[in-house]
Amino acid sequence: MSALWDLAAPLGRKAFVMFTGPRFVEPVLSVLLLVALVELLTQRRWRRYLTSTFLTDLTYMLFFATGTYYFLFSGRIERFIQGLVTQRAPFLLIDLLGFLPVVPKAIAMIMAIDFFEYWMHRAGHASKLYWCFHCIHHSPRQLTPLTKFRIHWGDMIVFGTVKALPLMMLGHPNVVWMPILPLGILQVLSHFDIDLHYGPVLGRLLVSPRYHRVHHSADPAQCNTNFGIIFSCWDYLFGTANKDLTKPAAYGCPEMHVPESFLQQFFYPFLLVARRVGRGGARPQPAPDAAL
Repeated sequence: MSALWDLAAPLGRKAFVMFTGPRFVEPVLSVLLLVALVELLTQRRWRRYLTSTFLTDLTYMLFFATGTYYFLFSGRIERFIQGLVTQRAPFLLIDLLGFLPVVPKAIAMIMAIDFFEYWMHRAGHASKLYWCFHCIHHSPRQLTPLTKFRIHWGDMIVFGTVKALPLMMLGHPNVVWMPILPLGILQVLSHFDIDLHYGPVLGRLLVSPRYHRVHHSADPAQCNTNFGIIFSCWDYLFGTANKDLTKPAAYGCPEMHVPESFLQQFFYPFLLVARRVGRGGARPQPAPDAAL
């Protein structure tokens, strides 16, 4: 019994420090305050926060905010990649943005990260196997602000691993000022199911709720457009912006039959992969005359 206590006590102390520390409290409180404020200023649809959909979205937020994802997956992968590059290929650490002052370097880094994520996002829709993981983000039939966090850990690993080396070549983002919280709030705001757009100029730069909800449509012709994460300019630059920002008739990807439970979703993509490897299958593609 004492051995069990010796193991549990330090874990409990670490959990207490984490859950009461600013790295957890500040972002979580900021997101919840943003949600309350936007609802008070708009349609006050509080019932959506009493649904199983919101509970699953909230679980995903805590999965990432508590550091569970970092502890289980990304921390180990990050240390492995950094160690591998440092020991075997240090010549790749060329810090291409090192000549820039701090703030311009941060802006360039943010744009670079979003650029890589835009193309990874497109890959998540184009690849049959990758879609098995990315469909988790598209599974809710009702959008909530926390849908931003509903991303399968396998999807996150691909995102992080693919862009790790290019970002290390540009200069590690931890060494510069990075407005992580404001950028996260912009992404949370984009998942509100409200008719808010940023206008003809700013709307072609930043992803708004009206712009992004089209991407969550159950109609593949809409879902396969508007891939931007923070910046919508990539869609306009590469021809994937949808001109029609009418609210979708329905959300989700019902053809995937994704379970609602976080625990079931934790393993469900691997079942989809096994099925698709066995019989083939593709994500329905947009019609040739989709409005782009």
